[in-house]
Amino acid sequence: MIDADDEARRLQAEITNFEGREEIHRHGPLFHWRLSRVLRPALLRAFGHYDIYAVYAEAIAGAVLRTGLDTVLSLGCGDGVQEIRILRRAEELGLPAFRIIGFELAPGVVARANALADAEGLRHRFEARACDLNARLPHEERVAAVMAHHALHHLVGLERLFDSLLARLPSEGILVTFDMIGRNGHRRWPEVQDFLDKVWALLPEERRYDHLFRRATPAFEDWDCAIDGFEGVRAQDILPLLAQGFIPERFIAWGAFTELFTSARFGPNFDLTQDEDLAFLEGMIGLEQRFLAERRTTPTEMAAIFRPRSSAMVPDATTAEAFQRAIRLPGEVFPELPLEPFVSPYPPVVPIEIPCFGIGTRIAPVAGSHAARALWQGWSEPESHGAWALLDRQRLRFATEAPARTVALRIWNPLPSARGARITATAVGCAPADSGPLEQGELRELTLRAEHPRSVWEIELHSAAYRLPYLDGGPDKRPLAYRLVDVLPEA
Repeated sequence: MIDADDEARRLQAEITNFEGREEIHRHGPLFHWRLSRVLRPALLRAFGHYDIYAVYAEAIAGAVLRTGLDTVLSLGCGDGVQEIRILRRAEELGLPAFRIIGFELAPGVVARANALADAEGLRHRFEARACDLNARLPHEERVAAVMAHHALHHLVGLERLFDSLLARLPSEGILVTFDMIGRNGHRRWPEVQDFLDKVWALLPEERRYDHLFRRATPAFEDWDCAIDGFEGVRAQDILPLLAQGFIPERFIAWGAFTELFTSARFGPNFDLTQDEDLAFLEGMIGLEQRFLAERRTTPTEMAAIFRPRSSAMVPDATTAEAFQRAIRLPGEVFPELPLEPFVSPYPPVVPIEIPCFGIGTRIAPVAGSHAARALWQGWSEPESHGAWALLDRQRLRFATEAPARTVALRIWNPLPSARGARITATAVGCAPADSGPLEQGELRELTLRAEHPRSVWEIELHSAAYRLPYLDGGPDKRPLAYRLVDVLPEA
């Protein structure tokens, strides 16, 4: 639950983020390739257009004709580029005229949107206003339609917002949206996390470089985008909440993991003119579409037209089924996703070297230590007093000079934690070790005991609480506050 102070800090982070971006909807070539490969055929089948702006324009025009109203609200209108294009597309298609009132959080972005409307001579048809949609929807009159282009996943107060929309939409009005509906923070669902671990092991080092964080990623890092601001803060709640008050007129959903390879983080690593890169991306799309068709995972994106439940419209069977299949029930668990029959087009990747530590060796404080290579996932370079944790799920792999029956991990929390970090260590064949609440300055030893001595250890660390800078203080933006100080194997 987000309290008032937390929300105020997130609001400021969100404003800072978007006011500093001149082109809010700028995407690279891999994004557009995936759009044409995955989304456009589905749009054509469901909406009769593969042009997103035509989908919006025709859906809105239909609502205008049914309701006799000509006002449309745009949630999170950003710099107004999308709204201007929709108005132009409606003109080109000869559709009934309508006007759009847009709402945007960042005042600087609102100013850019209104300047664009002035420059296009469309200020009488589009106006942007500054407001926080998490607080209230500042428009009381009835409207024909509401559009939300990648806006819902930025909002915390979804229940309040959807109630407000239902109060302003007549029974034959619509909510039309393209949005993200995957796991909160745009993280991967557990079955997809495990699948991507397998995929990462097949990728050459240069294909795993993270351009957003400007570092190599020896293993897949499942970054939580909701650490600061509101990016994906309640994405997984959108569909279940919509189902309470709306019914789908048109609905398609797609995506599970291919967006990762076409994103700003990893997309620049792939070249569509290279046969092996194209084969890899096509293979990933094929597996993703199969997994979704078999409902072995749930989608991360949607395009939809919704009507209030009071509407006389009855969705066709295909639309109703697609909507229900996309909703992930709380606590729903999916089995492991197979990598087969995919065959990597890349040359075999040399496995990561397993560092070898002597019995009782203190690894992290030693200059030139191999700790960074030992820590598969999400650890920075070792610092003077240990290796920092970066994500909520970490992996440690190492060998001992002689077989060891037990391994003790010494973990220290050097920073304040308002929620009390709690660390759990697990390994196959060992009972889990739990730190209990780990307060600032505390050092705990987590001991894993194997039934038989082993020379190679693979350990997973899990933290029950993120370290959020705006709650816990400090300049460090990494979400967890603990350090691995020592690894102490014992015979």
